[in-house]
Amino acid sequence: MTKNYGFRPDIENPDDYILGGSSPLPLEVLQASGDWTPHLPLKEFQNLNAIEPYACVAFTILNCVEILIKRKYGEDTNWSDRFLAAISGTKEGGNSPNVVCEFLRKVGVVPQEVWPFDSSITSFEKFYEPIPEAVKELAKEFNEKWIFKYENVPLHLIDVALTYSPLLVSVPAWFEKDGYYYRPDGMQDNHATTYIKKGFEYRLVFDSYDSELKRVHVSVNPQTIKRFWIEKRTNNLKQQISILQQIAALYQRIIDLILSSKIGRVIGAWFDAGAWGAVRGPLWSKTKREYAKIHPKVCPFCKTTKKIELHHIFPYHLFPQYENSFWNLVWACRDCHFKFCHHLDWSAFNPNVLEDIKWYKEKIENRQYEKTELIIELIGRLEKSRP
Repeated sequence: MTKNYGFRPDIENPDDYILGGSSPLPLEVLQASGDWTPHLPLKEFQNLNAIEPYACVAFTILNCVEILIKRKYGEDTNWSDRFLAAISGTKEGGNSPNVVCEFLRKVGVVPQEVWPFDSSITSFEKFYEPIPEAVKELAKEFNEKWIFKYENVPLHLIDVALTYSPLLVSVPAWFEKDGYYYRPDGMQDNHATTYIKKGFEYRLVFDSYDSELKRVHVSVNPQTIKRFWIEKRTNNLKQQISILQQIAALYQRIIDLILSSKIGRVIGAWFDAGAWGAVRGPLWSKTKREYAKIHPKVCPFCKTTKKIELHHIFPYHLFPQYENSFWNLVWACRDCHFKFCHHLDWSAFNPNVLEDIKWYKEKIENRQYEKTELIIELIGRLEKSRP
């Protein structure tokens, strides 16, 4: 009597969370009565179309998740049991709760309508056909919206745990006597189901195989008990990005306000010219950013990229109407700015600086080199030719 119907025992791991131990799961009492029957999920049938997918573990875990979401948030959800069974590697003989839980926690799951188990799925092979990459990608949305955790429950805490969540319990399927299901001598658990209510002599379970309520005698001690916890994220990745964008926009607004103030414009002018100059207008910082996007910060005279300043050809203190006009701007390094743009006097200005740049560029490009000996000889001839 060792036939397996889909439940495989977990491989014990010392890092597993255990209720009553070092588990970090919140002790959130949601149903003090331990009765989850008012929050049952939509009825689905694991044996639909007479197929045995050995997927009771995936069905049970998602039943518990759907019940919890309905209880905590009033939302009716229906996740794809077929997807979770396939993505977690469930095969003939089933799977273990830890393995399936880990796939749900790390990979996620899609809604039932995205990867359905319906009348079109008529074989075991069709149930486990390869999942498209686009569907796998969509599964990530589950973990972007929900935080899912789980832990093992010792038998003596089973009814305490039932106040926190519906439970996955393993059972021997299915032997009935006097209205209760029992464990035959020597029978190991081979099926997973959802414990939803404590009775006087039984545990009421919701069985995904045929979507029925069944009474399991309290003498049947589950070999595996799992408790679940789920919470809606209030700081998921998309929201974090949105918040960061809002903070960045707020900082930029504050900077713009500071720079648009009188003291800000004075400080900005000081950094631009190296001395206290005319107060800049509120759009000046934006003008500099936009100008830099289309004009490389290189000195047109000496080609350096160090200590580059933005020069007004017609100075702002005399021509404020041209402060933000691109045609009135040119980059220059600190030294060339002083020499060529202001003619060695910060109070002066060179209205022909663009022509000078062009002229200087042509001179540099067409410069010629003479040998020192030839120059000395030419000077000597000039000296001899003098009267």
